[in-house]
Amino acid sequence: MSKLSWLLVLGLVTLAAVSIQTVMFVPVLNAQVLYGSVTGTVTDQSGAGVPRAHVTATNRATSVAREADADENGHYTITDLAPGNYDLRLQQAGSSPLLRRI
Repeated sequence: MSKLSWLLVLGLVTLAAVSIQTVMFVPVLNAQVLYGSVTGTVTDQSGAGVPRAHVTATNRATSVAREADADENGHYTITDLAPGNYDLRLQQAGSSPLLRRI
């Protein structure tokens, strides 16, 4: 074999060895999310879902509020909430609001 062929073989073997080491020794990285969410169901005293109830989550420290409307079964999701303590306000048209701390 010529000198050029030997260099090519040596280069390929080195590339293969580095590739194998990279795959075998790279640590597993776990990601963390910055924001959270609140999901729930607004129900009445009989347990039936309250359609289109308005839900507001307000951060007690910053007073930043995020809002959502429940669907026809009373299910709601409020996303992109920063870490903290929240007041959850539930209201349906024609009734007084309900306040819960979460």
